[in-house]
Amino acid sequence: MAAFASLLVGCASSEPVGVQPPPDESYSVEQLAAGAEVYQRHCAVCHGATGAGRVGPNIVMVWERLTVDEERDVIVSGRRAMPAFSQTLDADQIEAVIAYTRAGWPVEE
Repeated sequence: MAAFASLLVGCASSEPVGVQPPPDESYSVEQLAAGAEVYQRHCAVCHGATGAGRVGPNIVMVWERLTVDEERDVIVSGRRAMPAFSQTLDADQIEAVIAYTRAGWPVEE
């Protein structure tokens, strides 16, 4: 699955992130693919293609800072300069982007 997730991001960055998904969470390939699409369309402009941050903070290994529920709340309601996405993304898209940010980053082999 890591190789598939790496393909989803493509050549967006030559910088390997080298993170593993949280051990107690698992997501389907379909959910990761959908999440990659949502992330690239709505999140990468601020958080960067690999989540390492740009104008938005680094969200690589977000599970070390936020629970799934807390991450969902940030996406739905916004936080600081981050806008709320409750009117932009539906529930399935929100769950998919959560899956991607928690387990879909490229993994250094």
